[in-house]
Amino acid sequence: MTVLEIARGPGGAPVAATTVSAPTSLPKIGDFMPCYSPRLDTLYHARLCAKSDAAVGGAEAASIAGRLATARGKDVPTSSGASFAAAPPGTIVYTNDGGYFAVVAVDDMLVTMVNAAGAIEHRFGLFLTTSIERDLDARAAERIWPIAVGKETALVLSRDSQSWRITLKVLRTENVTLAAGTLQTYVVERHDLGMGSSPVDWGDRQV
Repeated sequence: MTVLEIARGPGGAPVAATTVSAPTSLPKIGDFMPCYSPRLDTLYHARLCAKSDAAVGGAEAASIAGRLATARGKDVPTSSGASFAAAPPGTIVYTNDGGYFAVVAVDDMLVTMVNAAGAIEHRFGLFLTTSIERDLDARAAERIWPIAVGKETALVLSRDSQSWRITLKVLRTENVTLAAGTLQTYVVERHDLGMGSSPVDWGDRQV
C-alpha cells in the first residue's frame, strides 16, 4: 500500500509530487520497542524509550490503548464524519519534495515513522508531527477526528522556553486526481503561532 501526501502551494493549489523510487531497505518493527509516556498519556514506538517513559508489553499496551479509545468515545459522543484509519506498518508515504516516510508502527492514534534520512518522527492524529519529548495535549491533537468539514481543534506545543499555539481546521472536501485515480479528500488547514514576548506567526498551511 502506498499513500501520496499532497502539499499546498500559494493560493492553496496542490503541488505536483516528485516521482521517487521505493527505498530498498526499511526499518523493521523489531528494531523498535513499545513505550508509554505518562506525561502525554500516549503509547508510541522508539528505538529507546525517553528517560521519563517506560517500555510496555503487548498486554499492557493493549490495555492502555483500550482505555484511551474509551475515553475518546466519551469526549466526542456526537461526532460524525470520516474515522481515523492509520496506514499500516510498511506503508511508504511519498512527499511532494521527493522524500518519503516509512510507517514503522501504529499505537492507537499515534503513528511512528522514519524519514528518508533515518530520523524518527511521531504523528499525533495524523496532522501533528513532533518529537515525543515535547509537551502537548495529545487528546486535543486527536480531537480533529472523526474528520468532518467545519471541525476545528487547537493545542499548545512546548519545549523548554518555546511554545506554539497550533490550530487545525477542516475547510472542505476536494477531489484530487493522481496516477492512481481520483480520490475524495479533506482539505485541512494548520495555523502555527509562536508564543512568548516576541510571537511569530507562521501562517496557514493546507494539506
